[in-house]
Amino acid sequence: MRIDMPISQVLEAIKENSDFLLAGHVRPDGDTLGCMKALGCILKSLGKEVTYVLPQELPFKYAFLFRNEEVLRWEDLKRCHQVLFALDVADEARLEAPFPISRAANLWVNIDHHEENTRFGHINLVVPGLSATGLILNDLAIQLGIKPTDAIAEAIFTAIVTDTGNYKWSSTDPQAHRVTADLMEAGLNTYTVVDRLENSRTISSVKLLGHALATLQVNETEEMAWIHITSEVIARTGAQSQEIEGITEIVRSIAPVEVALLFLQKGSGTKVSLRSKNFLDVNLIAREMGGGGHNRAAGCFVDRPIEEVMASVIARVSQALDQQRPNDHSETGGAAGIC
Repeated sequence: MRIDMPISQVLEAIKENSDFLLAGHVRPDGDTLGCMKALGCILKSLGKEVTYVLPQELPFKYAFLFRNEEVLRWEDLKRCHQVLFALDVADEARLEAPFPISRAANLWVNIDHHEENTRFGHINLVVPGLSATGLILNDLAIQLGIKPTDAIAEAIFTAIVTDTGNYKWSSTDPQAHRVTADLMEAGLNTYTVVDRLENSRTISSVKLLGHALATLQVNETEEMAWIHITSEVIARTGAQSQEIEGITEIVRSIAPVEVALLFLQKGSGTKVSLRSKNFLDVNLIAREMGGGGHNRAAGCFVDRPIEEVMASVIARVSQALDQQRPNDHSETGGAAGIC
C-alpha cells in the first residue's frame, strides 16, 4: 500500500470519486500552489467537487492563481472528503494538519518529486529528480485528455518557473523547457505570470529584506555566507514569515559564495534554509537535522535557540565544504573551456 504506483492508479482514483481535497505544504511555494490550482482546474473540468486547504495563509504573491476561490485552513474543514491529494509534499508532517489526515479524507494520493518522500499515501506517484511536481500534473492532464486552459497553463508554469529558480538552478531538466514551450504554444503568456511573481513585493517584505541583509556574514574563504532573522524583526517590519522567500537566493548570488544560509527564529526553535551553487549537497545536511529538499536547495526546523543552531549548522557546513570541495574547480561549472 505504501509503494510507488503508476499514473493509472491516480487516474482511477479521479474517475471513481467526486469529492477532492487538495493540500499543499507548510510555507507554500509556487510548486505546491501551482499544482493545487492546476489539479483543481482539471478536476472541475471533469465535474468534480474541489476544496483547497493550506496550513497557513495563502502568500500574497500567489493570490493571482486562485483569484476569487477560497483556500481554507485545516481547522476550517467541516467534513471528511473522499480523496486527499497531497501535492509537492515530501512528508505527511509537512501538511501541518492539526489532526490525523484520516479525518480529512478516506483515500490519500501523494504526488511529489522529492528524493526523501516518505510515501505516506495510499497511492504514491513520486518521481524523484524532476525539476518540479508541476511536470507530473502536466502529464496527468495529458493522460486525462484535458487541454491546458489559461488557468491550468499559468498554474503549471508557476510550478515550473519557481521550482527551477527561473530555469537557473542545476535541477532544471529538459522536460521543464519542453513543457514550458508546449504551454506557450497553447497560448500561455509567460510575461504576465512572471510579472506577477517578480513584481509583487509588499512594503513589509522589502523592509524585512533590508534587515536580513544587514546581518550578512561570510567565512574566511567567502564560500559560505549567512544571514538571520529574529522574531523581533518580523514583528517590527510587519512582514509575514513566508515573505522570506527568495532572500536566501540573493545571498547565494554573491560571486564567491558556494552556500548561503538563512536562519529564521520561530518561537523557541529555528528554521534553516540552505542553498548551494555548484557542488555542495545541502540536502544531505538538512536530512541530518530532520529536514530535506533538493541537492541545491533544502531546509529544516531545529527546536533549539537560533544562536545555538547558527553555530552548529555553520560548523557542519564548513566541514561539508572541506569534504565535498572539488580539487578541479572547472568541474563546478566555473570558467568555460578553451576552444
